Amino acid sequence: MPPGGAIRACGFANGLKFVAKYRRCRLAMRERLSLPGLLKAARGLAPNVALVLGSGGFLTVLRPFDSDALELIPAFAYWTGLVAVGAVTATWAAKAAFAPGRPGPTAAKLAAVAAAAATVVFVCLVVLDAATGGGVSPGEWPLLFFYVCVISAAITGFGYLLNRARRGRPSGPASLETPGAAFQDRLPARLRGARLFAVESEDHYLRVHTANGDDLILMRLSDAVRELRGLDGLQTHSSWWVAREAVADVKRGDGRLTLILVNGKQAPVSRSYARAVRAAGWV
Repeated sequence: MPPGGAIRACGFANGLKFVAKYRRCRLAMRERLSLPGLLKAARGLAPNVALVLGSGGFLTVLRPFDSDALELIPAFAYWTGLVAVGAVTATWAAKAAFAPGRPGPTAAKLAAVAAAAATVVFVCLVVLDAATGGGVSPGEWPLLFFYVCVISAAITGFGYLLNRARRGRPSGPASLETPGAAFQDRLPARLRGARLFAVESEDHYLRVHTANGDDLILMRLSDAVRELRGLDGLQTHSSWWVAREAVADVKRGDGRLTLILVNGKQAPVSRSYARAVRAAGWV
């Protein structure tokens, strides 16, 4: 093929990949913006919104930090807004602290999340106090920060327990020993608890194949494999993880192995993972 033809062919192939990626992203976005997807998102946010409103209401009644001068509605808006700022900060901090594979005890991670939220809320408090001509002097800042940390720790701890209870996971050590529990929590409700067949990488998404069908989640395969440790399955390819019970047959051709799954899908076995597949007795 002439050099120009090779370049055009390469460009055409890249264009096809882009179109396929765009369609997958659009499908995932359509699922999220559909009525069931929006209802699912609302159900997921409802406990956190209730926690923010409840904490704001409690602080409105408590009136800490000399906020007695505020009327009821402004006081509620003031404290609920600060709690919401802390909640958003805690959400992002928790994503980093509880990222898959990140070591450390849960208590230390919760302390880091609470400290991050407290720092942002403290800065907001100081700025608002200065803007409204408040009487908090720099000498009182350490004590103010301590009180904010105490409140942030209480809200963070309660929110953590609320989320665990909402997910139906026991708080004891046994939950940490359940293989694949963290991965199951990431799945849509209709797939959660179903027999897991395979996980297939599609760009930045994973297509999870189960007995109840398949769906896309936003996750890296390396993180999924880490969370699936303890289950009877293997990574068979740089873009596939397969459960042993899902393998119905094995096809050989051109020196390569292909696993035929019970749902009809075909999972490739690359040379770098073939030895582990054979050692596990799958072939």
